[in-house]
Amino acid sequence: MTRNLFLIALWIASVPLAAQQAVPDTKPAEGTTNVRDLLVPQDGVVAKVNQEIILGNEVYKKISSQLEALKGSVPDDETYTRKATELWRKTLREMIEDKVMLMAATAEGIKVEEREIDKELEGQIKKKGSKEKMVAELQQMGLSLDDYRERIRTDMVQRELILTKLGFRQKQVTPESKMPLDSFVTPREVHQYFSEHREDFHIAEKVKSRQIVIYFDAATKAEKKAEAESVLRQIQEGADMALLALWYSGVRAAEGGFWDWSERANFRPEVSEVLFSLPKGGLGPLIESSDAFVIVRSEDRQEAEQRGLENDEVQDEIRKIVQNEKVNQNVVRVKKMLVKDAYVEPADLFEKP
Repeated sequence: MTRNLFLIALWIASVPLAAQQAVPDTKPAEGTTNVRDLLVPQDGVVAKVNQEIILGNEVYKKISSQLEALKGSVPDDETYTRKATELWRKTLREMIEDKVMLMAATAEGIKVEEREIDKELEGQIKKKGSKEKMVAELQQMGLSLDDYRERIRTDMVQRELILTKLGFRQKQVTPESKMPLDSFVTPREVHQYFSEHREDFHIAEKVKSRQIVIYFDAATKAEKKAEAESVLRQIQEGADMALLALWYSGVRAAEGGFWDWSERANFRPEVSEVLFSLPKGGLGPLIESSDAFVIVRSEDRQEAEQRGLENDEVQDEIRKIVQNEKVNQNVVRVKKMLVKDAYVEPADLFEKP
């Protein structure tokens, strides 16, 4: 147990590196025998790629949060050491692959414009809802926004390298130099993908609605039913349903009882049955559920639709999907080829699992 997790570093490399001599033979504090309380070695060089090096703390930065999560999820020290070693080796391999890809891209003269990275980052932030949400999720993974931005840069460079290797010239990534999708995906591939994934292009029936949910229990059922009937009458007579929801509803009161586009599965069956039968603007009868009375109004509706290949947007979506699949397959192939041609230490890193 004296070397414990430091076995990880030794297992990684069969070819001695100067860094391994720099890692101290640290022992647990007196009275501590739990290997899971120790850190993976961080000091010194743990790999060489052509003329570049990878430091232990670079690897550790990428896996520290995963190692922390691993501590409480394994039954014993031996399992932890094995899983931590696997994670370390996997991450180191990925870092080496990234380096050889970036080296090859540099040799090809491939560049990525900063504005393109900014555009992609803004798109990802928009998907998350806000910059704060994005930052919070990255922090849970032990990453910063700058780390994520560099990941975007690496991904874009690798993509352009693959397209260049496949004969599609794009030395510099700009909005004007995007490769036409038709040059990479055949009509036959589009038809085949659609036939195998037809359900992915089915648009489910959806509604926007406003609802007032008045909960009850056995003792208050009669009282709450009378209250719900009174609220329904007020709406029928022209009262503002949003204001009534703010006062009476036990669900989404602050939003005036509003629900954005939703499918049937979002609601209890008895509520969906009424809500999805209403026309736009239609107000339903009082619905009795197991523990609540519900008043619903359809604000807008979208009928179910099966999109077909006659839709140009569907064809474009499929071309993008198939193109990405092809690029990803070739990323794996080209990475293997570049790693094989590169000088890499430890020499057996890609031979062992």
